Amino acid sequence: LRGVVTTGEFSLQAYAISDSGLITEVAPWEQTARIVSTLVRDSLVIVGTTKRQLWVQRIDSTLDLQTVANVDLSGLPTALEWVDGKLAVFQENRVSLYELDSAGMPTLAEQADLPLTVLDVTTANGRVYAVGSTGIAEITVDSSGVQVIDFGGNPGRLIAAAPPVLAVSDGGSIDIYR
Repeated sequence: LRGVVTTGEFSLQAYAISDSGLITEVAPWEQTARIVSTLVRDSLVIVGTTKRQLWVQRIDSTLDLQTVANVDLSGLPTALEWVDGKLAVFQENRVSLYELDSAGMPTLAEQADLPLTVLDVTTANGRVYAVGSTGIAEITVDSSGVQVIDFGGNPGRLIAAAPPVLAVSDGGSIDIYR
């Protein structure tokens, strides 16, 4: 099976696609708060909301979404990324790293302040690239913790990396970096 997840303003819809091409629609998960970030990892669906909450859902064997955990956060979860075996939750100018047990239950492992309010992230070659309204940060996350390696460039809302190229967009133009 392959899974496809689409996110609306207040709902999440998952679909399962079999090898024969049969598409099965999973019952939608409705949220009372606006969804601002989503990450899918294996059978886990992780959602951040405007209520400063993090929801961890699991797609079970019947293709239903089951709530594993609901975590209250200190900031708005603007971006989610899987980094070095941990869930990185970017909340304004802070990143929180969570370890997830085999059931998907998150435990806070570390927090670090960042020099920007993160709007989008991407990973490439073991590095995290984050963009916000004040520029771009290159970040490493490993056993020694979170470190900002470089900070600068133009601000933006979207970022993509395919080394040696990094692309940042503010919605009106694209800046390309080497």
